[in-house]
Amino acid sequence: MSKQYRICSRCVMDSSDPDITFNEQGVCNWCTRYDNELSKLWLKGEAGKARLDEWVKEIKDFGKDKEYDCILGLSGGIDSSYLAYLGTKLGLRMLAVHVDAGWNSELAVQNIQNICSKLKIDLITEVVDWSVMRKVQLAFFRSGMVNQDVPQDHAFFAALYNYARKNKIKYVLNGYNIATENSLPLTWRGEYAMDDILVRSVYKRYFKKRLKNFPLLNYWNFNMTNIFSKEYVIVDLLNCIDFSKEEALKTLAKEVDYKDYGGKHNESRFTKFHQNYFLVRKHGFEKRRAHIASLVISGLLERDKAREILSKPIYNNLQEEKEEVEYIAKKLGISEEEFHQIMAAPALTIDDFKSGQKMHKKLLPYLNSFFKAGSKVKRLFK
Repeated sequence: MSKQYRICSRCVMDSSDPDITFNEQGVCNWCTRYDNELSKLWLKGEAGKARLDEWVKEIKDFGKDKEYDCILGLSGGIDSSYLAYLGTKLGLRMLAVHVDAGWNSELAVQNIQNICSKLKIDLITEVVDWSVMRKVQLAFFRSGMVNQDVPQDHAFFAALYNYARKNKIKYVLNGYNIATENSLPLTWRGEYAMDDILVRSVYKRYFKKRLKNFPLLNYWNFNMTNIFSKEYVIVDLLNCIDFSKEEALKTLAKEVDYKDYGGKHNESRFTKFHQNYFLVRKHGFEKRRAHIASLVISGLLERDKAREILSKPIYNNLQEEKEEVEYIAKKLGISEEEFHQIMAAPALTIDDFKSGQKMHKKLLPYLNSFFKAGSKVKRLFK
């Protein structure tokens, strides 16, 4: 018999999140956090337009007499894809950077090509050496840590921010949005990806060598120096519009022949496996619940519809699940037997490796005492 969880009376988050709390009305802390904090940061209507106009003017002023106004990381997912469309409509001269880490679905490749060609956006694609990428991904898989997307995410952002720094492009457009990303538990989020110390440590544990030929983002430069020096300005334009995932999909389908992946972040074959198989089997939770709950909380999906979606199995049948396992094992260069041994082994945590995050947490009280921007640093770990 499967374990019974208490579910929020307003959204669909439940007690599979070990830190969830409920008020007297049975409403969870994610809903109340949205009402009390996040909803105020999502600017809609005239307030959003005013802030959007300010951002566009600031970005264009910076880009005057330069080749580009700003830079955008383009994964092919709905958020970054719509951001590319929005930036074009706002008249921003964007440079799109895409990192091919070896896990792109064929559909993602086609979507990216359509977006850039139809919207006339310059695109740079950085291909990560697969012989190295495979080993880094395999090392994390063997560790069993929650955030198996660290290798991909780190490579993506390292390429993006390093290119921005090298070419002195100050404004980085980010697809983060409160509408679809407002209820991800810390325990489900796992290890922070912008940590080259952690990436190097995990790789060295399993391959006994220093990591080379892999895009790395210096932890201290990114999380300390650049936050305070403002070398990068990360702009969340989607929080300045009445963003709707459903409407965004319709617009992109019409304007750039965009095809949906059927799930958040499913543009990556590994992320799809990570969310749909690994986290469920290894750590006992469905990340899609947080994704769907976010839509309910922000008013973009009815609760009954959300519960209907969650009542359906992730995989259509056992054969589909089996094929997923076969694909991932083959891609990682291991046997299916070893795959299942890794899945059955106890998971390690960040405490088993070197990382910048542990020291950073110790420094936070001092940072908050000396820097006005201390709250921005804390945001990375709260």
